[in-house]
Amino acid sequence: SAIKIFTGNFLIDYKPINDLFIKVGIRAENEDIKGASNYNVIAVVTPPVGTPATTVATTPRVDFANINQHSTTPVVELRYTGIQNLAFYFTGSKRSLDGTENNTSSYNPLTATAGTLANNNLMEDHGDYTLGANWQACTAASLRAEVFSKHHQFESGGYGVNLGDYYLLDTQMKGMKITGIVKPLAELTSTTRYVYQTGKMQVTGFLPTYAAFDSGDVKNYNIGETIDWVPNKAMYVQLNGNIVFNTISTIYPRAGSTVAVYTTYTTSHATVLTGAPYNTNGVLQNSNNNYVTGSALMGFVASKDDDVQFQYTYYKANNGNASLAAMTLPYGAAAEENVVTVGLKHKFNARLVMHAKVGYIDSKNDTTGGYTNFHGPLGYLSLDYAL
Repeated sequence: SAIKIFTGNFLIDYKPINDLFIKVGIRAENEDIKGASNYNVIAVVTPPVGTPATTVATTPRVDFANINQHSTTPVVELRYTGIQNLAFYFTGSKRSLDGTENNTSSYNPLTATAGTLANNNLMEDHGDYTLGANWQACTAASLRAEVFSKHHQFESGGYGVNLGDYYLLDTQMKGMKITGIVKPLAELTSTTRYVYQTGKMQVTGFLPTYAAFDSGDVKNYNIGETIDWVPNKAMYVQLNGNIVFNTISTIYPRAGSTVAVYTTYTTSHATVLTGAPYNTNGVLQNSNNNYVTGSALMGFVASKDDDVQFQYTYYKANNGNASLAAMTLPYGAAAEENVVTVGLKHKFNARLVMHAKVGYIDSKNDTTGGYTNFHGPLGYLSLDYAL
């Protein structure tokens, strides 16, 4: 394979007044990817009855794929600080990509000049926009609030005689993020985060005649908390916790059931019959991706050349529903994991540093019916040497 990438960036920083900062730029990129493979297919030829030797037939195979695509990404960044203790900011970018893809299936060059050819037009569109503000309420508290919008689209359309794929994936997301930082003491900091996100997705399949249709709605809530405590210069403690509620909704439960319609043919006529209703709801299920994570970290200086660190991490997801497997793929995961470790960082000299860690892990995975559960000790050792 061979990849050639040419990239160019052009940025302008402009400050018309003391409190207003503007950055405008564009990034352009051209990418050319060529790949080819050559290999042999070995097949055993069964000898005639009574012949002890087995002959082996070897035939060559080749294939290739070429992609050429180019993209442009204009970006803009604004920041205004004209109000005391308050700063506004905006960032936006829009990446547009187009190109072509040509590939062939494997073929024997001794008997054919080409395999099954496929041509695709490639298109991508990525827009990301954020508007927010930072407020320093007092020396001990600050607040950041922002709203965002994301639009991502991927399209591949076949063209020409050798029609390739045709698919479209499109997502539109929007939401908000609020972060509050409180520092009641010089040694203690609390950071609280809340993220809300919602969006829609569209998809379409083979052939351009099929229009895009809504394939799902997404809702995501994320609540997080981090507490940092540094009681003295030789010790630090950090606590982390996150709760995530995430749902991808389909047409369930509005799909209901679908009446089966089929046709029987005789020599004289065709008869349309109606069968028993099919449980469409059993196939088009929603997908929940809720989970909880937590961690506790404590480190301290043991000596001039040694640092010690204790860490505990926790993860749990309880979205599995094995009863759905009779009619559909149960996407929800159900797992729980606990990890406890003790780490040591030792400095031999100015150039050589050792990192060592031992601990215990307990992992339970109900998603696989418990067949991938494991538990036991773990160990890690590395040496860093600076030249």
